[in-house]
Amino acid sequence: MTRQATLPRGADLPGALYGMTRAMLDDMNVELEFQARRALRGWLQEAGAAPAPAAVEREDLGAPGRAGWAVPPVQGRTGPGS
Repeated sequence: MTRQATLPRGADLPGALYGMTRAMLDDMNVELEFQARRALRGWLQEAGAAPAPAAVEREDLGAPGRAGWAVPPVQGRTGPGS
């Protein structure tokens, strides 16, 4: 698919580019959903259907501020907040 636009002299070029980019991403989103539904039909289930059996174990990773949780320091960082 291709698109093109002819803008009058002095038109808002960044705005036009943003609009074209937004339209392209909307089209890609529709196509991705269509292809995923077509190609992965056997793997998908309808919303509201019974959940698939749990095959993956879950582990609590903790939360910020709790024991055992820390953000590692970033080496060589420069700039605001360093």
